[in-house]
Amino acid sequence: MWQEMRTTGVTVTTLMPGPIETGFAAAGHLMATKLFAPGTGADPAVIAKAGYAGMLQGKLNVVAGLPWWM
Repeated sequence: MWQEMRTTGVTVTTLMPGPIETGFAAAGHLMATKLFAPGTGADPAVIAKAGYAGMLQGKLNVVAGLPWWM
């Protein structure tokens, strides 16, 4: 998508979050997995702010909510 839009003035930012504290894991019966264990998810507001800041900075990719990401 970035390649298609790059000459139009439209920016594309991909937000790549880790687990987020929402009802998704509970609804999907995923709470017993390591990835979605209680307390492992990030605050949705923190993820949204990181994505928004990355978009304003013109970043193509924003990785947020993954403290172990290297």
